[in-house]
Amino acid sequence: MDQSLPTYPKARKDHRCFGCGETIPKGSRYALNAVFDNGEAYSIKLCAKCVYAKTRLDSGDDGYGEGELKEDHQYLPDDYSFMLARLAEEYDARMKRIREERKESECLS
Repeated sequence: MDQSLPTYPKARKDHRCFGCGETIPKGSRYALNAVFDNGEAYSIKLCAKCVYAKTRLDSGDDGYGEGELKEDHQYLPDDYSFMLARLAEEYDARMKRIREERKESECLS
């Protein structure tokens, strides 16, 4: 199984989190991974709680199934959402740099 690097879009509609099954509300950020497994392609969406649980509580090293991160929510600190916000900011900055570099190279050509 191969996964793409996650992106952190803002939800344009409600989605369901793969990690816990809870709703990712419209307007909130979430982690989105493309997964390629035995000729199948699908996407996995994770809410902020599951991103924190997967990263900080070591839930992702051996993989996890649908809904299996929900039990880790009980161990989350009150300020868990900072992690997804920081990851999204880093992603946005990286994408901005890439766009600027492409624009510069197009101007030089």
